[in-house]
Amino acid sequence: MKTKLFLRAITLFFLVPFVSFSQTWVQQTSGITENLLAVQFLDANNGYSCGDAGKVVKTTNGGSTWTQVNISTTLSVNDISFTSANEGWAAIGDPNNASSTGQIWHTTNGGTTWIQQTPSTTEGRFGIGFAPGSSTNGWVVGSRNGPINVDATTNGGSTWTQQSNTNIFGWLYKIK
Repeated sequence: MKTKLFLRAITLFFLVPFVSFSQTWVQQTSGITENLLAVQFLDANNGYSCGDAGKVVKTTNGGSTWTQVNISTTLSVNDISFTSANEGWAAIGDPNNASSTGQIWHTTNGGTTWIQQTPSTTEGRFGIGFAPGSSTNGWVVGSRNGPINVDATTNGGSTWTQQSNTNIFGWLYKIK
């Protein structure tokens, strides 16, 4: 009897935290029909998402509404990395087209305007990330039917330097 009571107490001890902190997911509507590939929230209200055909959307109200921001590309925006509500970067390339050119774009005004930066090579770019709290130190990864590629910047993307030139073939999709 004491063993059963003890086991019930242990079960409740481990079960209660999961029940108490369970969340309900609510589907959000982005307003675009293209596939979304990545999302980043800076806080409970401000977030960005990106995807196929050059699509980038942002929210300032926790995802209740999304507005499209214009980035001048029709290639897939595979990943985004924002270090503040205003400053962010996008990694661009078409994983289905070996001849697509990889791109890196940068915004300093929350996506209103974007400026293209120059990566070290032309491979497709699939993941981008900046060090926590830094708008200067970042990395972008990708490949295009060849060795994997990692670029780094220490000046916010004014210059990108190749960090790897390996004989490892494949795709890198994310870096954080």
